[in-house]
Amino acid sequence: MRILFIGAGKYQLPGILKAKEMGIYTIAIDGDPNAIGLKKADESAVIDLLNLEKCLEFAKSKQIDGVLTVAADIIVPTVAYISEKLKLPGIKYETALISTNKYKQRERMKNASISCPHFRMIAKEEEIESINSEFSFPIIVKPVDSAGSRGVSYVSNSKLLKEAYLKAKGFSRSGNVIVEEFIQGFEISIEAFSYENQISILALSKKERTSPPNMLDISVTFPADISETIQKKAIEIAKRTINAVGIDFAVVHMEAIVTPTEDVVPVEIAARGPGFKVFTDIIPNVTGIDVLRQLINLSLGKPVNFEKTKNLASTIIFLDSKEGIVKSIKNIEKIRSKSEISEFELYITVGDRTNNLESGSDRVGHIIVYGKSPKETLKIAHDAKNMVEIEVE
Repeated sequence: MRILFIGAGKYQLPGILKAKEMGIYTIAIDGDPNAIGLKKADESAVIDLLNLEKCLEFAKSKQIDGVLTVAADIIVPTVAYISEKLKLPGIKYETALISTNKYKQRERMKNASISCPHFRMIAKEEEIESINSEFSFPIIVKPVDSAGSRGVSYVSNSKLLKEAYLKAKGFSRSGNVIVEEFIQGFEISIEAFSYENQISILALSKKERTSPPNMLDISVTFPADISETIQKKAIEIAKRTINAVGIDFAVVHMEAIVTPTEDVVPVEIAARGPGFKVFTDIIPNVTGIDVLRQLINLSLGKPVNFEKTKNLASTIIFLDSKEGIVKSIKNIEKIRSKSEISEFELYITVGDRTNNLESGSDRVGHIIVYGKSPKETLKIAHDAKNMVEIEVE
């Protein structure tokens, strides 16, 4: 069989290698000629992944049996467009457009009577004035169609609104911005597969975030250390939201806020796996489910199996730095020598420029820990992070 990977970067690479391991002929395309997966696939090409017709033309010429992406939100519509046109397993193109547009998601949730933050889309700068009378501060302002927390602002008062709007607009492909009510609470994620209208919940995680205004993930811990009551609510809301958006034949990543009154409020939903090795490494290690194999099988129309064989805990914690030029990084080998540290990766080296933490692209590394309980792994991860000393000038 022949499978086409849309995207061939480092987070797509594990999928390409898994397919090869399964004896499947792999074809990969990416707009970046240096994408690592292009060299590992059996066949590859450099193509703009947002050019639907060129990608479709290439896919037709290769007589593929399936098409997928692993964890790249922006190219979900390209995958869906190809699968729909070639009548291959996958989500509908319309569904892909909804799952990658925060405003359209909200509309589907609202129409399905799913509790979500009050929201409004802004297409023009002159519409900002009406926000003051419609919303109570603080609010969240973000692009309708971006990812990785790029362009997202926590706005505490009306004086900051125009700046936040312009920032979000700068990261929006469509130029549209969504304003929504800020929901107090902590964040969880729900990971699932939707297959032939059957939803299989893989795992729940609990997140730590930075304080406003950026509110970026500091750590993600599996399983979520929350009560059984909240777990049940989260799973029920996830299933309702998946059905409302219409996601089927896809992996699902959903984020939600648990309020102080223990309501579970959906934040965003995506028809792809979570990034930063959560999908490719952490979920398989804590559940025993080979999610890459199942995603490949699903994309090829083969039987899938989501039975859990493990019940471990894990934390991935992200490293950040102050803005400047990196002068030194201390304790690297000391951290790597610790047996409880499964992975310690730095994205920077001496001489690199670092930025203050404002978006996911400003992270400078991560640490992954596995263990028996979420409390244990979270503590070990924080202790290791505190050992990292990055000096900048």
